[in-house]
Amino acid sequence: MIAPAVAAGCCALACGLLLVPDGGVMRVATAGTSPGMVPDRGEQGVVIPARVRGAGAVSLAALLLVLLPGPPAVTWPLSTAAGVAAWFLIAHLEPGRVRARREQLILQQPEVLELMASSLQAGAALRTATSEVAAVAPEPSATLLRDVESHLRVGFSEAAAWDSLRSHPVWGPASRDLARGARTGEAIAETLDMHAELARRTRRNHVAERARTVGVRSVGPMMCCFLPAFILSGVVPIVAGVLANIHF
Repeated sequence: MIAPAVAAGCCALACGLLLVPDGGVMRVATAGTSPGMVPDRGEQGVVIPARVRGAGAVSLAALLLVLLPGPPAVTWPLSTAAGVAAWFLIAHLEPGRVRARREQLILQQPEVLELMASSLQAGAALRTATSEVAAVAPEPSATLLRDVESHLRVGFSEAAAWDSLRSHPVWGPASRDLARGARTGEAIAETLDMHAELARRTRRNHVAERARTVGVRSVGPMMCCFLPAFILSGVVPIVAGVLANIHF
């Protein structure tokens, strides 16, 4: 009787956590954002309210506490461990919009880097090249470059502005070289061409990987469509025929 009572208390706690105001939002650190810098608006990482994480963890622990067989000395530690694991796993969930934005950046990066390299080879300064490419680049690459511009407008150096993207999942390697070039004054047009070629290779691999997963993702919808049809057209007539020939 203790386990159901504890599970009921956990469920009540989970419901209470969901009613907590959003003041307890927990943010995963923004990739590559240094203290005092303006973060990239589209790369805020996963924003999971602490109340949602707590409710999910407590609910899972309560469910396992009721369903798992065995003595309390076994079920209680397992339920607690599952709840703790759920807390951390929920924090690493990736929203679909963040994933879609990252894929767009991967698809657009080769051309954007080539535009920046061409502008630098034509004699433009890095600040000017960033502004010019941001004006013609597609979204969300344009937003990313405008965020670098915003760092420059508030007084950061070019090296510090590009260094803000140091840990960016797509632009990280290129931004580190851009920051080093801005810091040392070395020519970086050829380096950007190299990064464009690497980005093109990454894009090809990404597209090929997505194509390989199409078949796996289509299994579920195909089963939902064909399995009921198979049962209705193949199994049900046979069963009906057998039952019709049985004399009770």
